[in-house]
Amino acid sequence: MEISAKDVMKLRQMTGAGMMDCKKALTESNGSLDEAVDFLRKKGLKTAEKRADREANEGKVVRLLADDGRAGVLLELNSETDFVAGTPDFRAFALDCAAQALSKRPADVEALLDLPAVQNPAIKLGDQLSDMVGKLGEKMGVRRFCVLAIPAGRQGKVHTYIHLGDKHGVILAVACDKPESVVAPAFQELVNDLALQVVAYTPKGVDRDSIDPAVVEHELNLYREMIRAEGKPEQMVDKIAQGKLNKFYAESTLLEQAFLKEEKSTVHQVVDQLAKQLDDKVVVESFAAFIIGQ
Repeated sequence: MEISAKDVMKLRQMTGAGMMDCKKALTESNGSLDEAVDFLRKKGLKTAEKRADREANEGKVVRLLADDGRAGVLLELNSETDFVAGTPDFRAFALDCAAQALSKRPADVEALLDLPAVQNPAIKLGDQLSDMVGKLGEKMGVRRFCVLAIPAGRQGKVHTYIHLGDKHGVILAVACDKPESVVAPAFQELVNDLALQVVAYTPKGVDRDSIDPAVVEHELNLYREMIRAEGKPEQMVDKIAQGKLNKFYAESTLLEQAFLKEEKSTVHQVVDQLAKQLDDKVVVESFAAFIIGQ
């Protein structure tokens, strides 16, 4: 059957696909716009599969906070090129995914992509992602996301910070007991400083308990091997290794790091000082940091 230029243009506006792809889709679908849309979506899915071996090491880290400041989300959406990551559609999709993650609290990326798309709830976010792959022509994917919230019954603030042109993002939750503490300038300043601390010093966890035991054991074994290679007596190996591990904690846990604004004090000491100043209990609950491609 004859496919009109008007229908081709309409399908192109609906899907963003190329003119020739739209004409072929309409031809294959006997002029049905709905079937042509499905045809293009399937084509987009095949495109994604063909690009599965391609690397998607560019992208954006986006953030979103709840209106009350008690919850927030950090999300990384990847692409193959920085050019695609800079398109309005790419950023809009990343923010839509962040909004659903914050609202629905899915367990993982797979569950997130199974949620309804924000702009068109008749399809899933995963379907929208496949459509974008077909439209923009390269591999894309949600790599990870993190939702943080202040525990029920406590006060506090979730803070986000984006660095390096959307390439590096941090989300941080700091809790307290008094609502007046949350709005205190000193509290607000410290929360912001802690986010900058995470960006600058890249801690692996809040405190010693938050470091993966497997990482700790790996470090200890490495130190023991290094000490033995230096010819130290065997009875001294564990003691020296523990000393090196303490240094590892001082560099790798947020609370034990030197505070970026006052390196003679640790972050833990600065947090304790603020707690005394506010006559409150201030606790760094958790944080997450995403760097594109890492």
